[in-house]
Amino acid sequence: MLQEPWNAILWFLIIPILIQLYKVWKDRGSKTPSKLFLQILTFIISGVFVFFNGGFVGLLLPIFPAWGGDLIVFLGGIIVFAGDLVAVIGIAFGAMMGLYEGLLKRLFEIVGFASAAKVALRKKVGFWA
Repeated sequence: MLQEPWNAILWFLIIPILIQLYKVWKDRGSKTPSKLFLQILTFIISGVFVFFNGGFVGLLLPIFPAWGGDLIVFLGGIIVFAGDLVAVIGIAFGAMMGLYEGLLKRLFEIVGFASAAKVALRKKVGFWA
């Protein structure tokens, strides 16, 4: 398991840099990946990160329900488990996407770590536009 603060450093810096590297690599091959694909990829990476870390920012992974002999109760427990799991992964995904869309995307474009068109547009409109 990863420990604080290394998991936060990994999550908020290393993973967005890897996603940006993938975007630049695909853009150089003249195939720009869609935003939806990148968000799905990030959501999957969020799930892997949450699984290996045992949770995210103090929220622990939910516990899979045990079979108690009653099918309806067990299925209800699975539904609650799935909802709790999506909530924890969604919080990790939302935190990274918020940081990326609010700050990191602009920083990557300012330093030239993006497609040429995005870098030129960022220099034209400024940091906060």
